[in-house]
Amino acid sequence: MTPDAELCGRVHGLPQFPVRARFESFGPAERRRRALRFALPLLLLSVVVLPVPGFHLSIPFLLGSALWVGRRRLRETEQLRELVGECPCGRGPQAYALPDGVALPLLLRCPACREFVRVESAGSCADGKERCETSKVL
Repeated sequence: MTPDAELCGRVHGLPQFPVRARFESFGPAERRRRALRFALPLLLLSVVVLPVPGFHLSIPFLLGSALWVGRRRLRETEQLRELVGECPCGRGPQAYALPDGVALPLLLRCPACREFVRVESAGSCADGKERCETSKVL
């Protein structure tokens, strides 16, 4: 696991707050191992269903999904494992539930107050604040 990264959370109408994220990094060997761990069972299953009438029609789907997800896992250099931050309504620190496919910005629900929290990189929050201040209509 890599050290914590600082992100920021934002809720409509409330000030932004820091969110701490923990990422797991993968080296080239680990990425290949993760891709094979997913793709190999699908490839073996396609060989097993080859002689079964009717089920042999699923072979293109099995091979395609093995290639697609295997390729995706080969490209994945890091994965978000944990996201911890304050509740936007002041109910203390919260561990946010993460979806399967994680890409910033994230839209999550706070487990305590059920508010929608937009999690972004810390740089984009500062840019957004400047944009809001400069785009005010007088």
